[in-house]
Amino acid sequence: RSASELVGPGQYRIEREWPLDPKGEFCPPLSAQVSLSKSFPCEARTSKDGALKGISTSAGNKKTNPLGPGQYHATDTAASRKVNASYSVPAAVETQEALRLRKTIAVAPGPGAYEAKSPLTEAGVPRAKISSALPREAKRCRYKQQFGHVFATMRQRKPSEWAAGKDPPGEQR
Repeated sequence: RSASELVGPGQYRIEREWPLDPKGEFCPPLSAQVSLSKSFPCEARTSKDGALKGISTSAGNKKTNPLGPGQYHATDTAASRKVNASYSVPAAVETQEALRLRKTIAVAPGPGAYEAKSPLTEAGVPRAKISSALPREAKRCRYKQQFGHVFATMRQRKPSEWAAGKDPPGEQR
């Protein structure tokens, strides 16, 4: 018999670094042991000018500006003064009347000048022809009295009746 047949479910020994119970626990072999100590690289938090790296002007190969306040060259006065925007409008190539005429000829007809096509309208054409051929008596509702009774007995419930769970007269849940 193999060792796995002798051990039932839930009876496996636990692998521990320092076993307390030799029957229920065991120490792993040296090849399976993993070092739990971690080391992270550590570098200085300050740069060579003595400031923290995040606010230093020389950290991360940044090039510092050698000029200080008041050492900049004066800007050109024409660039710094306020000037109004200037632009030109091209001359019209055609007159307004010629433009209106060209636009009215090129544009599709306006709304109401044609009948819009719709698949639903086209599908309803045979039914409309059949309906127009029927006598007036066939177009009337046969159940007008019954529908009238149903709608006459219906009553809209008030919100206070919703909370109380009251039913209108003649209705049951």
